[in-house]
Amino acid sequence: MAFIILRSIILYFVVAIALRVMGKRQIGELQPSELVITLLFSELASMPMQDAQLPILTGVLPIFALAAIEILISSIALKWIPFRNLLYGKPIILVYDGTLNQKAMQKARISVDDLIEGMRTEGVLRVEDIGYAVLETNGNLSIIEKQKGEQMPEVLVIDGKVIASGLKRAGVTRDWLFSSLSKQGVNNIHEVFFFTKEPTGRTQLIKKDGIK
Repeated sequence: MAFIILRSIILYFVVAIALRVMGKRQIGELQPSELVITLLFSELASMPMQDAQLPILTGVLPIFALAAIEILISSIALKWIPFRNLLYGKPIILVYDGTLNQKAMQKARISVDDLIEGMRTEGVLRVEDIGYAVLETNGNLSIIEKQKGEQMPEVLVIDGKVIASGLKRAGVTRDWLFSSLSKQGVNNIHEVFFFTKEPTGRTQLIKKDGIK
């Protein structure tokens, strides 16, 4: 009995360390691949716990191997947007500037009741008061109210990558984007970590670390 308890304690710390290495997300914030890895962790850890005849490394080695794979995948997804979109999907805008996007709701299989429930959670009473309602890649519904009639800024660049959908919603072209960046002293799109444009024309530029 003491041997089984000791194995269980070891496996507990192995899983805890593996999850700690992967990151600090809450269960509700896990991406699909992270949720799969977490479920596999529990399955792999339970095998040596239930069968004392199995070597403890039967659970330990696959757990750390999966953690390493997840870290590798996350690193690639961080730098390569198409791969990130393929693996995690893309946020879906359900409401923009007080207007329902019915096609997006049908695509995401989100009902009006689901949206209203999310609105109640955020204390929003009317759809027309919503600046953005976004179904995030982890399944959470983010609702941002309009601020005194202001519209939300559009994200045009993330980590050196131009966001075509953001350009379209903002009503600007790539030429405008590069011209705007040039005026702010940026001549290479890869220098940009984050760039947004508000309907008023105001922009926000955040350069990558180490770039003056």
